[in-house]
Amino acid sequence: MWLWVISSSLLVIFLTQLFIVYLLLKRDKRMEAEKLVERHNKLNKPLIEQEEDKDEMRRTVELQLLRIRNAVQKQAEGIHQKEMELAPKETIIPEETLEVIYSEEKFNTIMTFMDTFNNYLNRFWYTKNGHLKTVFPGTPDNKESEAGRLIQRSHELCHEMDILLSSLFNRS
Repeated sequence: MWLWVISSSLLVIFLTQLFIVYLLLKRDKRMEAEKLVERHNKLNKPLIEQEEDKDEMRRTVELQLLRIRNAVQKQAEGIHQKEMELAPKETIIPEETLEVIYSEEKFNTIMTFMDTFNNYLNRFWYTKNGHLKTVFPGTPDNKESEAGRLIQRSHELCHEMDILLSSLFNRS
């Protein structure tokens, strides 16, 4: 019995360490991408030399937008503060580069998406001190409470984001 408890504990510790290593590797890859973009911006060289580069940057931005939309959608089901904490607050690709790789219409769509999301954050999620809230008074089913208003607005925002994303993903 004790052997089973000890081996189970060791297995949990081992799996936890593996998960931590995975998260560290994932963070390092993201930091490398950010450094690459920053280095190119400092050198003032165009990062966009081939169509493949443009496509890769577009996919990166689009994945970030989908992560944001997913975080908001989670709030429509119930309040998940960690999702909002982890959601990107801006695109990894600078606006100047976005203007080059997207048409004017699609660039404006991305800016509208990000502005809408940041307005949502400011209205519902940030405290007066600029920190993410952890407590929302009321119950989710009471639309007059803060929690209920957050969930209701999250439903509405998901719909707005879906329209913007559909416009963005329309490749014609």
